[in-house]
Amino acid sequence: MKVKFISMIAIVATLMSACCNKPKNYNSVDEYPEYKGADLGVTYSPEKSFFRVWSPAAQEVRLNIYEDGLEGAPSLVFDMKYDVDGTWIYTVKEDLVGKFYTFQEGLALHSTVGVFTYVLGLITPFYKALADKWGRKPLFVLSTLGMAAGLLVIHLSSSYIMFLVGFAIISFFMGHDIQIIYILEEAPQKHRAKIYSFLKSFGILGVVLIPTLRDILMGDDATKWREIFLVPALIGFVAVGLVLVFAKDTKVFINERIEYLSRPLEQRQAEKALKKQQKEAQRNQSGVFNGVKYIFGNKDTKMLIIAHIIFDAAMPAIALYFESSMHRAGMSTSSITKALFMVPMIYATITFLSGFIAD
Repeated sequence: MKVKFISMIAIVATLMSACCNKPKNYNSVDEYPEYKGADLGVTYSPEKSFFRVWSPAAQEVRLNIYEDGLEGAPSLVFDMKYDVDGTWIYTVKEDLVGKFYTFQEGLALHSTVGVFTYVLGLITPFYKALADKWGRKPLFVLSTLGMAAGLLVIHLSSSYIMFLVGFAIISFFMGHDIQIIYILEEAPQKHRAKIYSFLKSFGILGVVLIPTLRDILMGDDATKWREIFLVPALIGFVAVGLVLVFAKDTKVFINERIEYLSRPLEQRQAEKALKKQQKEAQRNQSGVFNGVKYIFGNKDTKMLIIAHIIFDAAMPAIALYFESSMHRAGMSTSSITKALFMVPMIYATITFLSGFIAD
């Protein structure tokens, strides 16, 4: 009963926070709210500058800070927060005397493409099933090639739409983890978790390449962000070549394939027809509603799904906005780069140690 009560409170709180303080959609200009405050624009002090802009039709607004008032890219970019009566606000906690600013309005295209990547996720089971038809190696090559291609698209992007296309490509191919199948099928059973955690932590350390490239290629010039994506894209294409030349399919897949093809064609066709009949018979016992009923009717799965919901609710703040928090704290681009070195180090260490605990 306590678990149900806590879960209900969490759901209500989530819905309330999602509904409050969000930009609204208006059918006409006549419906726009009126802001009667006297602080539109910037309210300056040596310690901080408070910005407020009235833009009720926007779904997102960015604040751009420039060193030069006539030319050049912004030195700082901040995502403004929706406040009241169609206004957006942001506070920069540093002295901006002698600098220039603009507001950039737009629709939430990034969120839209994010939803699109979730839709693409619906075909993930069908994509993963190709590993049983084509083999582990072809899917490994295809996934690596897809991620490298997405990075290259972002590097070459000349518009925000092109950037989001690259982001969607990477998001789709990144979640398949075909290398896990290799580990599960090839690694000794008693050392499986250790080998997985070692390879996973080694891959996580590759994230150190991002702040390294930021430091080398960007420095304090945030406009050079595209250059960061070129090096990992090239590494990805090299990895594709190495997999093609040196990697072999797993013994499990090869043996299963040989055993399957060694059976007479008539037997294979009969087995296929039998599986189809069994699948038809199981349809009445499966489905979304039966799945939900089973999950919440079983104590272990119910607790697991509750823990997963709480974990997923916290992940966006931890995984997506820590860099934005550094910007809001007034850190420079080079200072953020130094801080980003520690994130993969800590993550890789924890991942490595988890393998020994699992075994």
